[in-house]
Amino acid sequence: MPVSIIDYSKRETLVIALQGVHTVISVAFAFDPASFVSSQITLLQAAKEAGVKRFAPSDWAYAEAANDFIGVYHPKAEIWEAVKESGLQYTAFRPGLFLNFTAFGSTKLERDERVFKASPEFPIGLNIAAGRADVPGSGEERLNITFTDDIAGFAAASLDTEWKTESGMAGTVTTLNELVNIAEKVTGKKNSSSRDVTFR
Repeated sequence: MPVSIIDYSKRETLVIALQGVHTVISVAFAFDPASFVSSQITLLQAAKEAGVKRFAPSDWAYAEAANDFIGVYHPKAEIWEAVKESGLQYTAFRPGLFLNFTAFGSTKLERDERVFKASPEFPIGLNIAAGRADVPGSGEERLNITFTDDIAGFAAASLDTEWKTESGMAGTVTTLNELVNIAEKVTGKKNSSSRDVTFR
């Protein structure tokens, strides 16, 4: 499959690159909110101009309501407004948390950890290497967690199906408290009653 280097700030180059493309599934992300919104809306506009039929913005998280109370998701609300007004067929892929980035510290996931190492927003949930867990709420709230390889497979399979506006998936449904308990068993470290849990 050919790979093109594209400047997401230049709509005209995106229009050229998208000629003959039926479906755009975006996985781009930027921790700078303005850059993220701008790149997604420019891509959407270029897709429409190029005659693309279906568009999935880079969301890959929870239901749209989460955009209101999870800080890093706030910019997504503006993107979704533009998507819904575009006239293109669209879907929202909803895998919940990425399993790869939910619990850091496994040597098997070093390749994934490097992706978000410099970001203050990650890890989400458990930091196995540091022996800590950030547990908001009671820790008993149910959440979806899906491995990124499975998410990619789901998205690829969707190309051959009719899209609904919501495309939910779940590798597993669990709670952060359950994840902390698993971490304790694996590491041999004891639980704490604190919401900012230390298991050492």
